[in-house]
Amino acid sequence: MKIIIPIILISFAFSQEYCAGDVISPAHQNSTFGVCYPCDTCEPWSLSQYEGDILFLDMSASWCAHCFSAIDFIDELEEYWGEQNANVKFVTALADI
Repeated sequence: MKIIIPIILISFAFSQEYCAGDVISPAHQNSTFGVCYPCDTCEPWSLSQYEGDILFLDMSASWCAHCFSAIDFIDELEEYWGEQNANVKFVTALADI
């Protein structure tokens, strides 16, 4: 128990939270992410690939009932904005995969 508390406190001290409209730090923009699905031809990607775009970043979890219930709404948003503005991009990241 004595070890867990400092680890939790340290992890909160070095975490960064973003809110709607915040600019993501250059270090986080250039972090590369692997594709979640098994894919032999998929290259890792980074947020910097979306420079100049408006990015809707959906951080979900497969076990989250609220996340699951929002899928249809997010799909509708993506379809609407896809027709309205080519610079609006949607990225969904399942945090638990």
